[in-house]
Amino acid sequence: MVQEGHLGFDQPEILKLVWEAHADWVDADCFFNFALDPDLIDYAIQTLGATESKYRYLLKQARHSQVIAFDPDLLQEVSQ
Repeated sequence: MVQEGHLGFDQPEILKLVWEAHADWVDADCFFNFALDPDLIDYAIQTLGATESKYRYLLKQARHSQVIAFDPDLLQEVSQ
């Protein structure tokens, strides 16, 4: 059973999920901006809301898991 606030993924996996969710949100926003048919506009609104919610959820989970997207120590290792 997965505990609340922890997805059970390691740092690279959660970062990948966050990046993918952000890309989906951007795609949904783009689709919304170009939707002309009223039925497609309704779909675009629902999709935009869902993708934004997923992105915010994953960001929250990453924060709770103390995921670090930028590790200055790794940068020092590369520059040496």
